[in-house]
Amino acid sequence: MDSKKYNKLVKKRNPKSKILSNLFRAFVVGGSICVLAQLFFYLLKNNGIEVKEAYGYTTMFMIFVGCSLTSFGIYDKLGEFAGAGSIVPVTGFANSVTSPAIEYKKRRHDNGHMRKDVHHCRTCNCYGYSYIGYRRTAMFSGNRRLI
Repeated sequence: MDSKKYNKLVKKRNPKSKILSNLFRAFVVGGSICVLAQLFFYLLKNNGIEVKEAYGYTTMFMIFVGCSLTSFGIYDKLGEFAGAGSIVPVTGFANSVTSPAIEYKKRRHDNGHMRKDVHHCRTCNCYGYSYIGYRRTAMFSGNRRLI
């Protein structure tokens, strides 16, 4: 078989690419996640929270949403539907640190107790980053009561 026939056969056998529909779904889902974050930010800002604090709280809220959706198995389905649109925002980070902990729990059947295998449980990173964000927000806002 020569290379021209082979290339024709490959084109014929390969599935058609759905680039436009994939781009549209990624745009809609990623945009919706960002709109949710922006709405939460405006809600905080309009209720008297300073801008620097609102940024930190919004980030923590979105990480919490990502961890929660991953825990309930919703974020994986969202990722299958949207592709890269679901992993670009900070919720994608939350999903990536929560998923291994859930898989580890399923494999070990130990009700989530980490024992000596702390390196498998990346969820603590998510909560650690949230706490760091909270502390930095409190520090930059000048409100020492929060620290």
